[in-house]
Formats: sequence, C-alpha cells, structure tokens
Amino acid sequence: MYLWMILWVVLWSLLLIVPGIIKAISYSQSFFIMAENSNVKVRDAMKISMKMTDVIKPIFCYGIKLPGLVLIGNFNAGHWIIMVNPYMSTAFANLYIKLRESSIQSGTCTEEMFNGTTTLVQ
Repeated sequence: MYLWMILWVVLWSLLLIVPGIIKAISYSQSFFIMAENSNVKVRDAMKISMKMTDVIKPIFCYGIKLPGLVLIGNFNAGHWIIMVNPYMSTAFANLYIKLRESSIQSGTCTEEMFNGTTTLVQ
C-alpha cells in the first residue's frame, strides 16, 4: 500500500509540488481503510480515500499543526516521539472516523465500500 501510494504521489509531484501535496492528502486515509478491513483492495482503498477527502481543509489544518508540535517536542531533549506521536496518531484516527461518517451520511461513499464487498476498480 505504501509503495503504491508513494508512486502516485511522486508522479503527481512531477507536475508541480502542489498537485503532489493534494494527492498525498487525498490518499492519506487509505491506510485507515485497509486497517479497518483487510478485504478492501489497495486501489479500492485509494479511490475510497479520494472520495472521502473531497473536503481537504480539515486534513490540511491538521497537517499544518504537525511541524509546530514536532518542533515543540524537540525542545524537550528530543522526546517528541513520547509526547507528540500519540497525539498525532489519535488526531488522525479521529479525523478518519469523522470523514468516514460524513462521507456515508452525504452519500459519497457507502458502507459496502468500507467492508470490501464492492469493488471500485474496473
């Protein structure tokens, strides 16, 4: 999954940096989708993630906080892994839950997509 995602982000980044950043954000939820249900295929998880992240603003705001948090954690003798990493992981997991619920409620995604019973790749 990681290699496939990196390949696509690098290809989009060849155009310009901004399309690469946008695609990295749009693929960011695919790890949570695959962790939640292993029946979902890699390309399906990426497509579901793209549908979920049509609204990029909340994810971008989370991403803006991270360098500041890492910098603050580094002032404390490099213990940012103990202090900041659990916060970042929990914040992104909660963001995934909110995005999943809102995409199902808005009709962008269905529950079957997340269960792996519907294939999206033709």
